[in-house]
Parts: sequence; C-alpha cells; structure tokens
Amino acid sequence: MRPTLWATWCWPILSGRTRHVAAPVALVVGTILLAVNQGSQLLAREVDLVTVLRALANYAIPYVVSSIGYLKAPSGAPHPLGRKAGGRDSRNDGPDTARA
Repeated sequence: MRPTLWATWCWPILSGRTRHVAAPVALVVGTILLAVNQGSQLLAREVDLVTVLRALANYAIPYVVSSIGYLKAPSGAPHPLGRKAGGRDSRNDGPDTARA
C-alpha cells in the first residue's frame, strides 16, 4: 500500500522535531516578509481579507520550506567545516589518480 500525501509530507511537517526547528525560522523570516510586503498597509490600517491571507502566507511559506529542508537533509552528514568548497567532502576526493 502506497503511503498517502498526509503520511509522507503533511504529518511530518506539522509535528515533532520539525515543528521546533521550522517555527523559529518562520517567525523571523515571516515577520521580515510581513514588514516588507504589507508594512505600509498595516501602518495605514488598510487591512482586508486579501491582506490577511498574504500575511499568513508570509509565515506559512518559510515554515513549509524550512520543514522540507529539515526533512530532506541527510542524517549523519559531515560537518560543513569538513567539506571543501563546492560541497565536496574533503575525505572523498573521488577516484585515486595515483595508480601504480
């Protein structure tokens, strides 16, 4: 039986450790986006349903992107300081070029 969309993506994004990682990111990024995108409307108190939906999207989109990034990151990945520029792992430079 194939896993459902809910079991594969929705539930992991909304629960557990993912929520604790993504929520602070969404709060910071969403607040910045809200200030940039709807700041003038909020200060002028010109808020309608469209403005509210856009404001919610300012928080929802960074939350989902952060959650997907957290879920897709390989577990046990090498520390970034152990990697060479270009994302190549310093411990694996590819095929050995010095052959006897």
